[in-house]
Amino acid sequence: MNNLEWSKEMSVGSDELDHQHQTLFSLYNNLLVVLSNGVANKVFGLSDGVLQGLVEYVNIHFNYEENLIEKAGYPDLASHKAQHEIYIRKILEAQVGLNKDSDIAEWDSLCQFLSDWLVGHVMGTDRLYAPYLRAVTR
Repeated sequence: MNNLEWSKEMSVGSDELDHQHQTLFSLYNNLLVVLSNGVANKVFGLSDGVLQGLVEYVNIHFNYEENLIEKAGYPDLASHKAQHEIYIRKILEAQVGLNKDSDIAEWDSLCQFLSDWLVGHVMGTDRLYAPYLRAVTR
């Protein structure tokens, strides 16, 4: 697994949202660091705690983002919220399934999903609302 790196091309036109996206990438990278320092069953408590921190921050970010794009009049808000719900559900399902007996392949599968979704969502779905944010912040 590779670290996620935020770039200017990922900007959605809001300094706060860009900062939050960078924080999400950092939290993901922290999970990778924990997992790379030992097999999952030896670091389960630590890796589970890092994953829980990511879940908590994701909820904060999604709420902030959804409120902001609703105020901006983003017409695809319902679809955007639905994607957020899928992401959260997948993470919560993984948390329930992962335990001290989980092998590294299970953690790798989760990390691959997290990485693909985060990058794809920020680069694709989130950038669709950027013009609406720019219109209300001018």
